[in-house]
Amino acid sequence: MKTFLISLIAVLASFAPSVALAQSNGAYHGGYKIFTQNLPPEQVFKLDSYMRHMTKEYDMDVKYLFEKLTQTQNERMKQYLKIMQTDFVNLEKTTVRWQPDTLNFGTIEEQTIVLDSFQVTNTGIHPYMIREVKPTCDCAVLRYPDFPIMPGETASIRIEFNSKNKAGRATPGIIIYDNSSPNRRHIIYLDGNVAPRGKVKSIMTSNME
Repeated sequence: MKTFLISLIAVLASFAPSVALAQSNGAYHGGYKIFTQNLPPEQVFKLDSYMRHMTKEYDMDVKYLFEKLTQTQNERMKQYLKIMQTDFVNLEKTTVRWQPDTLNFGTIEEQTIVLDSFQVTNTGIHPYMIREVKPTCDCAVLRYPDFPIMPGETASIRIEFNSKNKAGRATPGIIIYDNSSPNRRHIIYLDGNVAPRGKVKSIMTSNME
C-alpha cells in the first residue's frame, strides 16, 4: 500500500507543471476577457493596435500578447482605456515640443510633391493625444498617431504637399487639435518657394523617416 501511494504521488507530481500552466493560461485568458469586456469593438481594436505598437509584436495572438505585457505596459493600456472613456476636453493638458515647428523646403519646381515628417515629443507629465488634424491648404496628412504619446516619448506626423498651381511663396499650415498646453491646439507650418513649371516629381527631405 505504501509503495502504491508513493507511485501515485510521483504520477501526480509529473502533472503539476501542466496543471500550473493550464491554470496560468486560464487566468490570463480571463484577464484579457475581463479587461476588454463590455467595450465597443472600436475601443477593443484600438487597444489591440496600441498593444502591438508597444510590444512590436504584430503576429502573436492578442490574448497571449496581453499575458506578456510588462507592468509599465499594463499601466499604459489602462491609461489609454481611461483616455478613450474621457471627454477629450477633460483630458489633463501636457506640454509638447515639435521638431521642426516650421518645415522649410527651400525652392522647388511647381508640381513637385514634398513628402516629410514632423516629430512631436511629450515633454509634460500627462499622456499626449491628437484628436484631429486639419490642413489649411492642399497638404495631406498621411499618418498621425491615434494612440497616447507618453511623457518622454516621440512620434511623427507624415505629410504630403503638392505644389501644383502653387507658384510663389508657400506657407501652408496644419492645425493640430490635441490636449497640449495652453489652448489644446498647435499649428505647424511648411515654408518655401515654388518656381513655375516643371514636371511632377517627389522629394524627401532630411526629416523623412
